[in-house]
Amino acid sequence: MKIIIYSIIFVLAFGAEQALPQSSEGKPQVKEAEIKKEEVTFQNGGVTLSGDLCTPSGDGPFPVFIWCHGSGGQSRDSAMFAQTFVKSGYAFLSWDKIGNGKSGGIFYQQSLTMRAREVHAAAEMLMKRKDIDPNRISFVGVSQAGYVLPRVIMAFPTAEKLVLVGPGSWSVSAELAYQKQTMRNVMAKNWAAN
Repeated sequence: MKIIIYSIIFVLAFGAEQALPQSSEGKPQVKEAEIKKEEVTFQNGGVTLSGDLCTPSGDGPFPVFIWCHGSGGQSRDSAMFAQTFVKSGYAFLSWDKIGNGKSGGIFYQQSLTMRAREVHAAAEMLMKRKDIDPNRISFVGVSQAGYVLPRVIMAFPTAEKLVLVGPGSWSVSAELAYQKQTMRNVMAKNWAAN
């Protein structure tokens, strides 16, 4: 497995466009219609998670990147990343985090281990699909994903790639203390506004 840590500028500016057909002006030639989007669901610990699987045109099987959000309530909307990976020939899966969008569960009760299990459940769902190459599953994430995805890789040794964009750099305890204080601040502001 390749472990790759990119800055977002590198991934977006150099990583994907190198593989795309170029116009006479040197710009990528990919039409939006070449990206197919399918709503998918999968289970993790009795919770139904809902997201989008984006694939290039064609039947596959495609290699896939599975998206892991950073901290906070997040929806499946990772269009910028989806387009970048799909235009490079990869499928791309992103979902609403627990307790957000169409996904069930309670967001603030989720631990890093629970998040890792969620990502692993997504990979298991994709491995059963005919349009996904089960031997070419990769993971990409931002911020807090830097704590989550290494846990996934430990339980998923056949992963092809791991890409971390701006991964968390504090210790887990410092990160969690920061998040706890941030949540208190947000709750205090909301309480004062009502």
